[in-house]
Amino acid sequence: MEKEKVILQHLRDVEQAHCVKVLLAVESGSRAWGIESENSDWDVRLVYMHRPQWYLSVERKRDVIECMYEEKIDLVGWDLKKALGLLRSSNPSLLEWLRSPIVYMKDSDFMKAMEGVADRFFNPSKMMYHYHRIYFTHNTRYLQRENCRLKVFFYYLRGILGCRWIEQHQTLPPIPFKDLVEGTVPEAEMRAKIEELVILKKSGSE
Repeated sequence: MEKEKVILQHLRDVEQAHCVKVLLAVESGSRAWGIESENSDWDVRLVYMHRPQWYLSVERKRDVIECMYEEKIDLVGWDLKKALGLLRSSNPSLLEWLRSPIVYMKDSDFMKAMEGVADRFFNPSKMMYHYHRIYFTHNTRYLQRENCRLKVFFYYLRGILGCRWIEQHQTLPPIPFKDLVEGTVPEAEMRAKIEELVILKKSGSE
């Protein structure tokens, strides 16, 4: 709870420093998945909106906000116009932000509008490629090495299960890792083994 207060203060500082309004701020990565370790970073992701005159300029302006804080808080945000363009192309990261179970700030009107169009622009093929790339990259680049970190294995496993979910349901995979496992791994013994790994990761450090 204390960390949430710190994050909210950082978000207010961002609004003031950049003259923007935060429309959505959520947690991403292992904490959103529910498999964070004791010292996992806080990956805060947001969509924000500038004042109307900012969008009337003919000059190209930076449409990303990035801030790193001492409290292991990594904050990255996209401007509304950028976010809408990415939504139109079924951007996997943005679609996952919209479904994050950990929400720090949200504008109700914005969320209502986004939820109405997110499903319409969801592209199963593109999302399948996204998760395939995750597990393929982590397998070929990291898992073949000795002393591979457990965190890397979970990215690999999430990629595989994400592909399986899309193949079976043609929808965005659930963000909580537990829900993803329950919906894609029918074997009780395999689910139990995965749960052992989750407990191991949550009790250790990165």
